[in-house]
Amino acid sequence: MEPRSVPTLYEEGRHRGCGDVDLDARCLLPGRGVLPGSSAALQRGHGRDETPSPRPVREYPEASLREIRYALDDLSLDGVGLLSQYNGKYLGDERFDAVMAELNSRKAVVYVHPSDPADAYDPKLGISNALVEAAFEATRTVANRMYNGTTDRYPDIRFILAHGGGAIPFLAWRMALIQYAQKGKKTPILRTLYDLMVKSALETGLNIIRKMYVDTGLTSGSATLKALKEFPGPSRILFGSDFPFAKVAPIVAKNLSKDGDFTDAELEAVFRGNCQKLFP
Repeated sequence: MEPRSVPTLYEEGRHRGCGDVDLDARCLLPGRGVLPGSSAALQRGHGRDETPSPRPVREYPEASLREIRYALDDLSLDGVGLLSQYNGKYLGDERFDAVMAELNSRKAVVYVHPSDPADAYDPKLGISNALVEAAFEATRTVANRMYNGTTDRYPDIRFILAHGGGAIPFLAWRMALIQYAQKGKKTPILRTLYDLMVKSALETGLNIIRKMYVDTGLTSGSATLKALKEFPGPSRILFGSDFPFAKVAPIVAKNLSKDGDFTDAELEAVFRGNCQKLFP
């Protein structure tokens, strides 16, 4: 399969460098100065992914909307990328509604990568946040979108969650409870009773989460891969290696076949088929 291009709206490690800007959502766009020079590599179906650097934004959301339109319309790119949170505001925050509405209207593919946790959530364990906290950042941003109703208001965005969706496969049942206790909404009594008493499952909440795709970057081991096979299931898993950032990327890629307990058809879907459906 030819590599595809998803322009990111961030550059890892640099989103904190916008402290001189007043808006919380200040870096939610790519730096266009990078894009034109890379446009040949970024056109649909060409070259490797490029990572534009952020540009401080004092006119959010208009500047972010312009960049989304530039990326998807002018450059004909396949999707956009977002961090899990910006200055402690997760993607379900109402500040991001204009961006979510634009992405939803386009049925856009949106790749979500964890950032360093906001100070309030950073336990400062003394180890790289990539080892533990990244998994919880991915989980928090989905929980936040569910609680604030973003997943209901913008159901046509096709999200890809990095690193196997973090802790979501393990916490999916508990997270599904959020759907029945959303911010500012009364508990849907009949739906809750039906799901719990008749279906004996939190189907409404689980289906919201199950719609999202996950990639396999830095995601390995028999227990983890079997959990992904169970939830969200083989049809929602996309191959990812985290190369070149993770030195163990080749091992992760090899273990996907060895430890995942996938059938040949399921592996074909993970390595190729699911991506082809998402990016026809």
